[in-house]
Amino acid sequence: MKTVIAMLCIIFTLEATAQTPVEKFSKFIESKEKVRRELWDKKEYIPAIGIMKESYAEYLRLDSLTRQSFAGVANNLFYNMSCAYSLSNQRDSAVAYLRAAVEQGYTNYGGTLRDTDFDNIRNDREFQKILEQLREIGDFEHVLAKYPAYDSVNYAMPAFTYQPAQELRAFKVKYNLDSVAAQGNEASQIINLMRWAHRIVKHDGNSSNPLDKSADALINICRKENRGVNCRMMATILNEAYLAKGFASRFVTCMPRGEKFDDCHVITMVYSKDLKKWLWMDPTFESYITDEKGNFLSIEEVRRKLIQGDSMVVAASLNWNGNPYGGGAEQYLHVYMAKNLFRFSCPLRSVSGFESLQGNRTYVDLYPLGYNPTSVIIGKGQVQKNGTTFYTTNAGQFWEKPEGKE
Repeated sequence: MKTVIAMLCIIFTLEATAQTPVEKFSKFIESKEKVRRELWDKKEYIPAIGIMKESYAEYLRLDSLTRQSFAGVANNLFYNMSCAYSLSNQRDSAVAYLRAAVEQGYTNYGGTLRDTDFDNIRNDREFQKILEQLREIGDFEHVLAKYPAYDSVNYAMPAFTYQPAQELRAFKVKYNLDSVAAQGNEASQIINLMRWAHRIVKHDGNSSNPLDKSADALINICRKENRGVNCRMMATILNEAYLAKGFASRFVTCMPRGEKFDDCHVITMVYSKDLKKWLWMDPTFESYITDEKGNFLSIEEVRRKLIQGDSMVVAASLNWNGNPYGGGAEQYLHVYMAKNLFRFSCPLRSVSGFESLQGNRTYVDLYPLGYNPTSVIIGKGQVQKNGTTFYTTNAGQFWEKPEGKE
């Protein structure tokens, strides 16, 4: 069973003081959820369904703006009602509400597959159809496996460039990055800098980005306003730390399949001259990924191994703002990142404060073969509101090493 209350507590904490309707509905549904849980514990599923229907009716009374603050409420309520109907042996209603949950945006294929609440209807043909439908949108490794290939066409576009370390000397000195990196081998220095970026600011995915998006300005505003920044800005801070220490690096936006999406994740890739490869470094969650032998992996390699079903290891340091990451390594790698490793984007120029630069900024996006949004022309630079984007299906071109092809 999937409950609603955890999500609502987050929303209430972030927005309750800003909007009275949000506060009112948060309190209402929290009280209803408490009653629903008490009934559920006593296996009184039909009365629990009545409580959830009351919650949904109140949700429908919200104005459209307030309703946007509670994205996910409808599909969670429908999912829970489906569970309750299944446990009450009302197969048709269980299937109908599960279908409604999917139509409202529910995507948790793995959770549905394992949920024992559905044991009564697991062999139902309609339930199995819905499960297959859910797999196509919520089994992220299955989705990746349908788009494994790239091509080797050499599309015409400018080369990636990296800001020289001497231009960022003031930033390196101010934050004592030589001491942060320490005197260990190259890999240990890379990890030390990632951990510094993770700890110097906190992550807040709901924060707004300041106008000045250079690493120093981001750190300063977080200290001044006692605030955090989103994953994009955290990856920006780490990227500039790497550049200041002489490492070639880029921050990479990892995106899901859908053209429109509410969530993606931005991490940093840094080039190891010793290992002659890019390394995955995630400052938001203080994590990197290795194979079973401890070899560091790149973003490209992690995607390929997910498709192949190979075992990987997420760094034991995985956390969110010092707290355990919900769901642990399994959730991080096989759900959250598997969803967001479908396509990628990064700046053509890796420089300090890139996204604060005035004028036309240039990005490069990598799409897998077979993924052809109507708005995209592969191999062409297209002017958009945030700059020009070149689209490629050549993975070698996108992941090209800073020292050139080997």
